[in-house]
Amino acid sequence: MNNTNKHFKGQFQYEEVICTFRRHWIVILPSLVGFFIVLFLFAFIVFLDLRGNFPTIDSASYSKGIFLFITVLFIWLLHRFFLRIFHYYLKVVIITNYRIVDLDK
Repeated sequence: MNNTNKHFKGQFQYEEVICTFRRHWIVILPSLVGFFIVLFLFAFIVFLDLRGNFPTIDSASYSKGIFLFITVLFIWLLHRFFLRIFHYYLKVVIITNYRIVDLDK
């Protein structure tokens, strides 16, 4: 029998774990939708740039600067999205016979 979820740090002596669960997956849906919107925009800009239709000023360094900014923004949003996913899976709610514990593993 697996007893790893039956005990947690700060548990009282005679406290019994009744139920453990996570928040509903819908709480990460806004992050997921935002991630796919940014992914689509990034792919669209790369597609326009590869075809040579990307609207730029005559300077090539301006075009590279915009592309670098969009790439850095995409990487930052990707990092933020995956941190939210990790936080979602590591946050657990435990119901015991004495209290409700919101636990961050």
